[in-house]
Amino acid sequence: MSIEAPDSGAEPALTTIRDQVERGRPEDVAALLARLRPADRAWLLLRLPHQRRQEVLERLPAAAVADALDHLTHAEACLVATGVADPRLANILDSAETEVAAGVLRHLPPETAGRVLEDMQQAEAVTPLLQYHPESAGSLMMPVLIALPASIRARDAINYLRRTRPNPEVIYHLFVVDAERRLIGMLTLPNLVLADPWRTIGELMEPGPVYATTHTDREDVARLLQRYDLVALPVVDEERHLLGVITADEVADIVSAEATEDMYRMVGLVEEQVFSPFWISVRNRLPWLCVNLATAFLAAAVVAVYQSSIATAVVLAVFLPVIASQGSNAGAQTLTILVRGLALGEIRIQDTWRALAKEVGLGLVNGMAIGLVTAVVAIAWVGNPTLGLVVGAAMVLSMVFAAFGGVLVPLTLHLLRVDPALASVIFVTTVTDVLGFLVYLGLASLFLPGLSR
Repeated sequence: MSIEAPDSGAEPALTTIRDQVERGRPEDVAALLARLRPADRAWLLLRLPHQRRQEVLERLPAAAVADALDHLTHAEACLVATGVADPRLANILDSAETEVAAGVLRHLPPETAGRVLEDMQQAEAVTPLLQYHPESAGSLMMPVLIALPASIRARDAINYLRRTRPNPEVIYHLFVVDAERRLIGMLTLPNLVLADPWRTIGELMEPGPVYATTHTDREDVARLLQRYDLVALPVVDEERHLLGVITADEVADIVSAEATEDMYRMVGLVEEQVFSPFWISVRNRLPWLCVNLATAFLAAAVVAVYQSSIATAVVLAVFLPVIASQGSNAGAQTLTILVRGLALGEIRIQDTWRALAKEVGLGLVNGMAIGLVTAVVAIAWVGNPTLGLVVGAAMVLSMVFAAFGGVLVPLTLHLLRVDPALASVIFVTTVTDVLGFLVYLGLASLFLPGLSR
């Protein structure tokens, strides 16, 4: 779970903790953190300097650290845990939810994760989750230890729950299985409690439950939970054997994680935190900045082709950033809508022409409006009607090209089975800059005699 800034009540605690840190008293910091709500504790731990955080973590009870990790994304939890000694980290993860422990281990270097697993008492419960893709239902689920056979009576089922005392978070919905532990139905706890004690679970259950497989993508998990208004979603294997459950509170985390991932990928980043290690940030950002530099040189090459026209009518250079800026913004608007539509399943490849027609129409209408304003400004500023015509026409065409790029780039990546959010902004900006400059300077060259007067 990713957390936002705490309410005003936690801000004084942050100030106090920082004062304690400056005075070099980690034991006082740990005592103060232990008294906070887990969400506030997590928020504050994430913001302590790395060295001081490790000193505090050594003094915090393992259960208090584990509760805090549950309120962080797996990447944030790993950042907090970085540097903790292996035996201590194993103790902390033993106190955490299994899916949280698996998430942290998945983000650790393989050799470190292996050593920590060897020291964990709950390794047998956590290890199976590590085999699943980090964005799959299998990596998100909590193992289901309680499943009711269809043949037992309601009275016996209630007694069984009293004896086993399952996790309260996962028993509002009870899962019904056959003799092979295959999922066949679901039953809410209130319906069980209020039922005739002599009726069987098979008579009380709702057959044909909605479920996910271990390989279901987390976006589809969120859709299922939202579409069917579920409190819990069972997770099964390919033979429909019940393995785990994903609770509804995961929806917000999944949506937040997907939105964050798409936001990062649209500018060519992997997930990174504000206080991620410096060289990791360099490694994440530099390659895509180099790609962007290459595409910028491509746009510059187009300008270089028409440098003689610019030399003849220097005023052309004034409106180059205007054309580029409006085209990029229009392309980013279209791109955002398309990436979101693909993520939510609102658009498919067969909808390409319909989406393209709409966005090109919008580009044409918006381009004519913006182009008219730009033309009027150019004429009023420079006093040259030919320049106004060139700038206005180039603006219209640039925004139409932006619509094409904003639709075709993400759909093409999707068709190639590449995440459509992956650095799409860079490619769309390249399309709008190159084609925008080409049209603008090409039209200017055609009307050069009128511009040079």
